[in-house]
Order: sequence, then C-alpha cells, then structure tokens
Amino acid sequence: MLAVSACLTSVASAYAQPAPGCSRTVVFTLPAVTWELVDAVSPPAVLAAAHEGAVGSISTRTNDARPSYSSGFATLGAGARADGVPPQSSAAGRAGDGSLESNVIVGTIDEMRALAAQAGYHARPGALASALGQEGVTAIGNGDLELQARAPETLNRPVLLAAMNERGRVARASTGPPLLRSDPSAPGGVRTDAAALRRALELTLENPCATVVVDHGDLMRADALDGDPAALATALRSADASLAVVMNLINPRSDTLIIASVTPPAAEPAHLGVAIALGPGYPAGATLESPTTRRSGIVTLVDIAPTVLWQKGVDIPPWMLGRPLVPRPSDDPGGRIAAAIDLDRESMFAYRLQPRLLSGFVAVQILFYIGGAYLLARARSPGRAGSWTQAGALAVVSFPLASYLARVFSAHEMGGVLYTCLLIAVDAGIVALLMTLSLSPLERLLVSTGVTVCVLAADLVWGGALQLNALFGNYPVVGGRFAGLGNTGFAVLGAAALLFGVLLVQLLGPRPWALAGAGLVFAAAIVLDGAPQLGSDVGGVFALVPSLGITYALLWKRRPGVRLMVGMAAVAIILLGAFIAIDLSRPPEVRTHLGRLAESVAERGLEPVTDTVGRKIRSNLGVFSLSPFSFSVLPLIAALAVVTWRWRELSSRLPFLRSGIFGLLILAIL
Repeated sequence: MLAVSACLTSVASAYAQPAPGCSRTVVFTLPAVTWELVDAVSPPAVLAAAHEGAVGSISTRTNDARPSYSSGFATLGAGARADGVPPQSSAAGRAGDGSLESNVIVGTIDEMRALAAQAGYHARPGALASALGQEGVTAIGNGDLELQARAPETLNRPVLLAAMNERGRVARASTGPPLLRSDPSAPGGVRTDAAALRRALELTLENPCATVVVDHGDLMRADALDGDPAALATALRSADASLAVVMNLINPRSDTLIIASVTPPAAEPAHLGVAIALGPGYPAGATLESPTTRRSGIVTLVDIAPTVLWQKGVDIPPWMLGRPLVPRPSDDPGGRIAAAIDLDRESMFAYRLQPRLLSGFVAVQILFYIGGAYLLARARSPGRAGSWTQAGALAVVSFPLASYLARVFSAHEMGGVLYTCLLIAVDAGIVALLMTLSLSPLERLLVSTGVTVCVLAADLVWGGALQLNALFGNYPVVGGRFAGLGNTGFAVLGAAALLFGVLLVQLLGPRPWALAGAGLVFAAAIVLDGAPQLGSDVGGVFALVPSLGITYALLWKRRPGVRLMVGMAAVAIILLGAFIAIDLSRPPEVRTHLGRLAESVAERGLEPVTDTVGRKIRSNLGVFSLSPFSFSVLPLIAALAVVTWRWRELSSRLPFLRSGIFGLLILAIL
C-alpha cells in the first residue's frame, strides 16, 4: 500500500509533457463518414492526410446508443462522454475580425451540466476550451437545415459545443448564415459557401497559436435530411476541398491536424468512424492507438481533447477520461485503410448478430434443462438417457470455448447462417471428442473447463485478439471496453476456473497437492482477470476473490464465517492496491482505466469511485430491459440455491462439487 501512496502522489507529473510552445491545432470533423465511404469516394485530401500521418478507427459512442450531433461534439469538447443540447439560443457578442464573431454564448450550458452529473462520467462540458485558457477554441461551421432558419429545430450548429468553455462561451466563431448559400439540389436546399468557409479558416489560422474545430456542415445536412449514399459522397467531396485548404494553411512540422468522425451514419448508429492524426509525433504509415482502448487501430472520441492539450503542452485535467493518441508501427502501412474497413464490417456484423445468438443460447439451455430433467425422470434406459444428457451438458459448457475458437474465421465474410453453423459445428466437435475419450462424465467436464481457462489465459497473455468481436467478448462499436475482459468474458473465465478447481479436488480427493492445484488455478484466474496488462477488470476482482475464496475454504472443509468474509474483503482491497501500483508504475501511454481511476481519486477524492459504482449498478439493473431472457437469471439462481441446500445425495456423493455449486451461486450474484 505504501507503493500505491507513492504512485498517487506523483500522478500530477505522470505525463512528460511536450515543451510548451505556440502551434496551431485543427480538429476537422467528418460526421457520418466511415472508412468504407472514404474508400468509395477517394477524397484526395483525406487520402493524402492518411498517407502522411497516422490512421485508425474511432468509436464515437457517447452516453447514447445512437449518438446525436450535439452529444458527439459535446463529448469531443469535454474529453469525456457528455450529453449535448443543441445550442438553439446561442447569441453572438461583439463583431470580431471579418467573418469571425467573439464571445458567442451557448445558452444550454446549464442543462448540459445537469445531464453530465446524471450520467456519472465526471464530464465537464467545455473542458477543452477552459484548459486552453484565454486563447480558447474557435468554432467554424454551420449545419443548419435551412438557409434562413425559421424555427429552432432547423438550427444545427453543434460545433459550438466542442469549442465552448465551461461557462458556455466560445472565444471566436464563424457559425452564422454567411457560411451558407442556396442550392436547390442540395439537402435542405442549402450548402456551405466554400469561399466564406475559406475566409474564416484563413482568418483563424493567421494566429500561430490557434485551436479550431471545423465542421463543414454539408455532411451533417446530407446525413440528417437525406442519408442517401450519393448525397453523403457529394458532401464528403465538398468537405474534402475545405480540408485541402486547411492542409495548405498549416505547417505539418509544427502544427497538428486531427481528422475525426464525430458521429456514425444516422441510419446505422454503431459504425466505427475515421481517425487521422498528422503533425509532430505522428509519422507517416503509423497506426493510431490510445491508452483508452489499448487496441492498435482503435481510438475513441474522448481521446481528441486530451490529444489537443498534449500537443500544446497543456496539463490534461483529471475529469477528461480520454488519453492522447499515440502512433504504433504498422506491419502494412499501405493496407491500413483496408484493415479499418474490415474491422468496421466485422464489428457491425458481430454487434448485430450477438443478441440473436445469445438469446438462442439461453433458449436452448432452458429447453435442455427442462428436457434433460424429463428424460432422466421418464426414460426406461437410464444409461442412454444419461449419455444424451451428458452430451447436452457438455455442449452448453463448451459453447463459450467454441465461440472463442471460431474467432480465427472472419464472421462477416461467412454470413449469419454459415457462421452460426460454424459455431454449432465447433461445439459439436468438442463434445464428440470429449465423448470418445475413456473418461467419466466429471472428467470430461474437467477437460472442457480446463481447456477454456487455458485458451482464455493464452489469449490474454498474447493481446486478447480472441476477445475482439467475440460472442462473449468486447465490441468496439459499443465503446465500453476494447481490451482485457468484459463482463461476459469475466463470467466465462470465473465459472470455468471455479469448476476446474472444484472438479480437480472432487476427482482426486482432498490431497494436499490437489488442493494446492485448485488454489493455483483460483489465484491465476484472479490475476488474469485483474492484472492491468491482462484482463484489467476491477469489478471482477471484487467478485472473484470472495467467491473463489469461500469455495476454497469449503474445499478444505472449513465453514465460512465473519472472519473469512472480512479476510476476503481485505485480500480484494490489497490485490486491487497492488494492481493500481503496477498500473501507475507503467508509462502513461499504456496505463489502463484502473490507473486513470486512481489518478482521478488522487485529484478529486472518492467522487470518481462512487460515480463509477452508481453507474455500474444502473447498468446492471438495465440489463433486464434488454431481453426477456434476462429474467431467466433469477429463477435459475433460485433453483441453483435450492439444489445446493436441499439435494442430500449431492452432498453425500459429491461434496466438493456441491461446494463448487455454492461458489458459482456467489459468483453469479456478485
């Protein structure tokens, strides 16, 4: 714990900031643009920036499953997930130079603060501009849906939300009607005036220290009013021409250009977007990554604001949850865009297919439990009924393993039907192999759970590739977790490790070396789940330690008591402290959310912890609204409890397995 304290006191100087200096930073936004659209349209400026800089895919998830333009830009400016409220009552202050206005007021800032407090992500809308101080951020762009807005609903200027400070003021802005011109062929009969936008860019970038967020406007109108690919393609070409102007006005050796999709297409709200970084520290041919994702080629929207501050040598405030974009060498620089397109297709396919597959898996389990009980109760041949029941049980237990092994194939290229058949075939192959072995039913279960633990352990040690877009893994389009173990992955590892350790003792007897083996498996599961370099699952530590600890005590035939409970809580806290110390001792660019949480605690006390716990509780309760199958968990846990306490034959014939079922019950509840 002394190491933890020492690390926490040095958090303020964790990042070796670049030397403060004057440079320009431009964030050029491409709402609704995906790499697939870029590949189809071939916009020359975007492709030139990709060739000269670092490339990645960006997760644009905000607090909403369907990110709005306002939430996307508000999140960009906050460096944390934030809900945006359209600045319909924005008003300009005194006129500035040319087409730029100064001290523009965003009238919805109070409402946005209230929404941020409710969301629990510690977001401070306007944090980017406030961190930059008096210089602030310039906003350029007008996405109004009419040339002369006749109602608040047709005002569409969310770029102000990215450029405002925490008081709701934008230092300079060019977002008014002069940026637009009439065009009957364009969505809404209006398009951005290229000459007016160029003048605003030139005036802004005359300042050698300027920070500016640019929204071309046409992309938003095409996405909001039309959604037609042809309209989006035309809008992207117009935005690309303005991007070319920006690239001619800045110096790539000293200035930074970040190109990012702020929202996915409205018709398909889960797509990954475009991310490009060009300038100092972002060499040509590199791939983008961030500590937020720990996944090469993937970054998030909350990483943009910290990157701007990082490039300017400004301290990143603790309420920004994102981290600066970092470049990684690419094995195939020329194939980075193709890899990003393939990632988006695989992610979208897996995201759409997962609910159906998991619902089917749960439904099959329920039918199996009912059918198996009936078969065993009514069958004239218990041996044959037992064999079929055993095969079905092994199929259920081995299905997560089959889903991970199937990740070596490209699911989106196979299609839903063929990929589902592949999962079933792999699962059936595992069961067939197990049934051919000269083993008892419990020994076959031991092999299945042991292989599952080994596969997960090897995958986590080697980077967790099998977790990405897996049925029981992590989905980048969801934006919750990109590396390590998510909730379902933790459940698979915890249950498999617990069963394996219990079966080891049940089959070999309570010999010291069998108990030692079970203890090693339990300890390995906790380390695999909680270590920042591996699973980095904070909540998993607090679920695994008591469930595995109590199970291990039962294997030693010791009754759980208050002293054991207190001891388990102490062990969990000590382990968490050790994992925090390990994470904080590593370079900032590879730290996980565990280290970032510790940084926030060092700055703000326990508020980040209480907010996170509250958000997790709401998230868990919200699971019951996702699918009717979620409610099957409650009767299954109740049935498990009844079996554990009331089945006397289980207690006499398989006492250690009974202890394992009790441990699984605790794990399921936690």
